[in-house]
Amino acid sequence: MASKRIRSGVQSNRAVPTPTTGIPSDQCLLLSGKVCDLVTHLLFFLNAYIAVERLISPEYADEAHVGVVPSRDELGALLNVLNTELRRRFEALAEITTVLHAQAAIDAAQGR
Repeated sequence: MASKRIRSGVQSNRAVPTPTTGIPSDQCLLLSGKVCDLVTHLLFFLNAYIAVERLISPEYADEAHVGVVPSRDELGALLNVLNTELRRRFEALAEITTVLHAQAAIDAAQGR
């Protein structure tokens, strides 16, 4: 079931799975582990953005990369790669947390 959602100007063809009969607890543990991994990866991307900021921001001009002058095309390509991967990871994180939220609602309704 592929539904199209538009969030923040970004169109996604991914369907958001919503459990109706419940998910086994071992699968919930697996999904929560994936959430932790995705958050770790997002922190990695944040560090990449900090590196780009330091590379192009005038306040860091006295650092060791003074001789490195990236072109606009190079910076654009770098940001494109970062944004594409970052978007993919955020979408995966959103899908997993949606499933976990739906499972928590099912468990609450069933008094578990």
